[in-house]
Amino acid sequence: MMNSEEYLKEIIHYDAVPAPPATMKPGFFFNSHDYPLLDEYEVIRDNIYGTESSLSTRSLMLKMKESIVYLTISVSSKNSEDARELMLSNLVSEISMSPDVFALGSLGIGEFSVVRKAKVGESSSTVGFARNNIGVKIFSRDVEFNTENFARQIDGKILKQKDYDKDALQKMVPVMKEVRAPVKVKKDTSFKVAVEIDQEQGKDIILYEFEYNDEMLAFQDQSGPTATFRGLKKGETVVHCVVVRKSDLLSNSRDVKVMITDK
Repeated sequence: MMNSEEYLKEIIHYDAVPAPPATMKPGFFFNSHDYPLLDEYEVIRDNIYGTESSLSTRSLMLKMKESIVYLTISVSSKNSEDARELMLSNLVSEISMSPDVFALGSLGIGEFSVVRKAKVGESSSTVGFARNNIGVKIFSRDVEFNTENFARQIDGKILKQKDYDKDALQKMVPVMKEVRAPVKVKKDTSFKVAVEIDQEQGKDIILYEFEYNDEMLAFQDQSGPTATFRGLKKGETVVHCVVVRKSDLLSNSRDVKVMITDK
């Protein structure tokens, strides 16, 4: 049985989509003031989160009176295929609405695009597209808002950015100088995991995430680049540390091993 993302791929004939280019973009910073069609819109929600170790997403909600626009921008610091997959995954939430009106776009936006145009009586529309290692989804609850034009403007700004190969891009991701944690810790004892960032980049880091095995560890609290855990179960465990930079959504990660002992 197909899952929702596989079903979406079948609907849009994803197999016919050309492979992404080998080059990558240096992330993407969105500023609503750069888009005249958003002049009267206010950003009322702006969240950044790490989806995976090399994937980060910025999710915005913009509002003007009763008109609401949702914008999701995903950046992969590793490859372009991951950004495409994440963009499609972001579209899946709408597949129960009207899957038959999803189609592969012929808009000249991105390397490929997916559209869901409003039917008669509907007041919403969707455009998703991928360009290099960046995926974008725009969902509008205002049928008069031109989602295609907005997507084209964002794509134009992405296109203007310089292309890099994977090796060059890896030199641009946030630099994690060190991840500090005790090698061993006694069960039921609290300990800290701390990430040290290159000083010049530190002011631009917007997100520190710590992923862990909740059977082995209990999360207690976090203050910026430092998280406190408590060991629950004897054995070796890994804390996966992710950092995301606000200006371009490029991210980096490192693992640190901790051995939980009885004594």
